[in-house]
Amino acid sequence: MHDHTEEPIENDSNNTSPVTPTCIKCIQCGYDLTGVAIGGQCPECGASVNISFQVSQNTTSGYAIASLILGIASIAGCMFYGIPSVICGPLAIIYAGKAKDQILRGERIPASMNMANAGKICGIIGLCIGLLGLLAFIAFIIIQVVFVTM
Repeated sequence: MHDHTEEPIENDSNNTSPVTPTCIKCIQCGYDLTGVAIGGQCPECGASVNISFQVSQNTTSGYAIASLILGIASIAGCMFYGIPSVICGPLAIIYAGKAKDQILRGERIPASMNMANAGKICGIIGLCIGLLGLLAFIAFIIIQVVFVTM
């Protein structure tokens, strides 16, 4: 038989607290709390770092939501000669980029990245299909004008 005794885990003698990730801002004064202990206080105004950390970590990116909505609208807009798709598609792509910037700076939860990616993909698909539909519609009009008038 094997003896399954566990060795005690050595504790750090300094007993350091975890520190905030990059770009967490104080919700009261806007001070950059990068490197401040999570249990501590803002060096600028004395507000609790925990509150700022929880607020920033629990907020979905509004740009990611807008990107997804506009991406879906760009696909649905293909039914209207592609005009809404040509408008909504690029906006979805732009907002997805802004959402990714927020997430990479640590201002929004990482789960928002999936929403931003889905919005960007839908925006690209809607834009491509919308452009094809718009070009087909324009070609149809030109053909009708040229051949019907002759």
